[in-house]
Amino acid sequence: MENQIPFTGILSNKPEENPDFFNWNRVKLRYCDGASFSGDSENEAAELQFRGQRIWLAAMEELMSQGMQNAEQV
Repeated sequence: MENQIPFTGILSNKPEENPDFFNWNRVKLRYCDGASFSGDSENEAAELQFRGQRIWLAAMEELMSQGMQNAEQV
């Protein structure tokens, strides 16, 4: 994966591209299985584990510890 991915459109930090949210904090969580952070199960027969929900909760916990708990709008 790239080290940096530019934010564009509604995530852009340029007022001319994103007049409503250009100065908001933004976070992009990279997650590659396409399950939208929704899984928390496993299929033992196929030796598969789906842990997207746990990953999402861990990411939110980390963001809260770094100041998101003080946000007025999210």
